[in-house]
Amino acid sequence: MTDTPAIISNSLATHLRAASTVIWDFDGVIANTEPVQEQAFTEILRRMNIAPPADYFTDLIGMPEPDIWQDLVSKYEIALPVATLIDERSRYYLRRATELNLAPYVEPILEISDKVRAKSLIVSAGRYRHVDTLLRAWGIRDRFFSVLCTGSPHVPQPFSKPEQLKTVLENELPPVVIIEDSPKYLAIGGAAGAVTVGVSHELNSVSQAQGWDHILRSSAL
Repeated sequence: MTDTPAIISNSLATHLRAASTVIWDFDGVIANTEPVQEQAFTEILRRMNIAPPADYFTDLIGMPEPDIWQDLVSKYEIALPVATLIDERSRYYLRRATELNLAPYVEPILEISDKVRAKSLIVSAGRYRHVDTLLRAWGIRDRFFSVLCTGSPHVPQPFSKPEQLKTVLENELPPVVIIEDSPKYLAIGGAAGAVTVGVSHELNSVSQAQGWDHILRSSAL
């Protein structure tokens, strides 16, 4: 009998061992980066004497950063260019995010995928520079076949996560497993017949009651 890591349920391990491809989101999934993402936006806003509501980031999770800044620029009448805001936030975010640990289920899932030679890839609304830098800092970049996101050299730009996710789901041979912290993207995976693994953390609303096949909990800061 093949041992199952304690952090992974037997039923999830069974799905992973049968998978040809495992599609990962990045923020909030590989590590609990969403609170750091929020802190980075909040810090840049604070420097401009802007104090957003406590829950302002909840509806922005999963959006590309330029879209988030366009929303905030419009809402708070910010005069700085979006490119400047992105650069300032990037420095703060990477400094904080590199201090995080991987979520506890990442290594066990990658270990199973490696053993059965399943393709592991990332489809993220984040920026390639951030994702690639952090994966290398955590020593797992070479465990992923590709990283598909804004700025990725592997996909056409401008990047659309919904469209890229649908393309990957159409092109990969089943069974496919998708690991996500966004109900929107879990729903896309489920509609394509993928096994859905929802990741819950303090900034999202993913739960078993929504009908996902499995639920994992991202590590706390």
